[in-house]
Amino acid sequence: MERTCRRSWLKKVLCVTGAVALLGLISALVFLAQTRGLASVHYTMGQAHQEDEEWDAAISSFTAAIKCWPRFALAYHERGVSCARKGDYDRAIRDITRAIELEPRSELAYRNRGVIYYNKSDYDHAIQDFTKAISLKPDEAADYYWRARTLSLKDEHKAALRDYSRAIDLQPGNAPAYLERATVYFHLSDYDRSIEDHTEAIELRPDYAPGYRLRAFAYLLKGDHDHAIEDLTQAVQLDPADAANHKALGRAYYMKGDYQAAIQDFDKAIELQPRDADVYLDRGRAYNMKRDYSAAIRDFDKAIKLQPREAGVYLDRGLAHGNQGDYDRAIQDYTKAIELKPNDALAYRDRARVWFLKGDDDRAIQDGSTAIRLAPDSAEAYYDRGLFYGVKGAVDVALQDLTKAIALKPQNASYYGCRAMVYRQKGESWNALQDYSKAIEIKTDYPAAWHGRGCCQYDLRLWKDAVEGFRKACELKYVYQDYSHFRIYLIQSRLGGTEEATRELKQYLAEQKPSKDNEMPLRIGRFLTGQESEAGFFKAVETVKNPREPKGPLCEAYFYAGTKRLIGGDKATAAAYLKKCVETGAMAYSEHASAVAELRALKEQDASGKSGR
Repeated sequence: MERTCRRSWLKKVLCVTGAVALLGLISALVFLAQTRGLASVHYTMGQAHQEDEEWDAAISSFTAAIKCWPRFALAYHERGVSCARKGDYDRAIRDITRAIELEPRSELAYRNRGVIYYNKSDYDHAIQDFTKAISLKPDEAADYYWRARTLSLKDEHKAALRDYSRAIDLQPGNAPAYLERATVYFHLSDYDRSIEDHTEAIELRPDYAPGYRLRAFAYLLKGDHDHAIEDLTQAVQLDPADAANHKALGRAYYMKGDYQAAIQDFDKAIELQPRDADVYLDRGRAYNMKRDYSAAIRDFDKAIKLQPREAGVYLDRGLAHGNQGDYDRAIQDYTKAIELKPNDALAYRDRARVWFLKGDDDRAIQDGSTAIRLAPDSAEAYYDRGLFYGVKGAVDVALQDLTKAIALKPQNASYYGCRAMVYRQKGESWNALQDYSKAIEIKTDYPAAWHGRGCCQYDLRLWKDAVEGFRKACELKYVYQDYSHFRIYLIQSRLGGTEEATRELKQYLAEQKPSKDNEMPLRIGRFLTGQESEAGFFKAVETVKNPREPKGPLCEAYFYAGTKRLIGGDKATAAAYLKKCVETGAMAYSEHASAVAELRALKEQDASGKSGR
């Protein structure tokens, strides 16, 4: 009985205890439901703040949601997104990492954390996150797109190409993916495919101005200036307030050679973005090409004021000063560029050229040697130094440098032309003739090579071939075509056609307008045609100055006077004049080499006469 009563009492106690526990459990569940409900309210408020781009308010709301429910993964994720939008990437990564810990299969969380790493330039971690997102959801185009963008920034263009292609396969209407893939093709120098992708993107988004601008860049690198200008004009029409469109259009006109149109677009770009140093630099270059050196220098001054530590601007201003003939200021600019960028071979090359123009061959060679040390594979550097040595008369060293330049760039006609000139200085007319012929083979419209080959043929007594070469040089508007006409006159006169030669040369001279640049040629022409006496000619030549080669005018005078004496039958005086021509040492002048050849021919004639042959 007692035992039965105890059991009954125990059952009652257990019933009461169970009821209390059940009530506690129910209360806990109700509390949990209430806190989660409150967390959801704060979360929803946070989303609303995000839509209004009120990032601080959004962060506060998501923080309140997390306090209500500490394991609320979405709240951590969205708070991380809001922190990222504020630029607080470290806090954003901590929050999204916590969200991933709570919900490890969230593809979106991995993608967004990857984007944040991308914005921090932490590309390796970004790629890891995008790869994880892809493993969780292999058919999500956005993950491939973002991984492709990141790979592209690491210069892993082929891997990026595969990801962009996959993103496009999954989402064919994704215009940004086409644009980005076009950029990868651009980096891989596949300009045709780049243009195809840009075209696809433009068809998807015909009002997207950057698409036209980017396609234009591919056209420019293909050398298709007209299509590039057409695209950039469209970009300007779509977004006339974007300075980048005007700047790009200006550059396209510049590359086409329409410098005035380029300046007009650079003007507009400067109006829209007056503190962009690059546009002043671009416009200055256009003015430089128009030979408006003062305007060019003003623009370079502005660019330097905006970017005083940019070495490249000093190089451009140095070029403008050099074009003006202000060699001292040019050297100052090149020296400043070297100070800012001591290992820039181009700065040394440019300064070397100015030393050369000032007549300081030793400093030119010194700077040229430094340029070669800094850029041992630069054909241009060897070419420049070879030219300096050649003018200095160190023909063997010059030939070594020019041969090296040709080995590095065997399809550059100018290098053969310069080596031919040095061969002529050395008296090796046949080698020079071969080099000039090679230059013409590479570039048929190379007037200096036609003239130079004509001079070689003149020295070798190949009169008919020489005349053809000189006439071709004149046809191509050779900058020194006066001298081609003089050689034609000399050959025709030597072949007995002095009267016809004189009439032709007089007609040419009558068409020339006197200027500072053609003072010496006009004096030579008047002397050859009998309009000026020999004595008057020599006296006039004394007043002609050539800072680069002071004895150059005298070299020319003795050659033409000596050759005219030779045509007249006065071999003795002719030989004396030709010797004086050689004694000037102006070896860079073609007349010097021809005087050497003429003296050799006279010597051979004398030897032949004495031997009775």
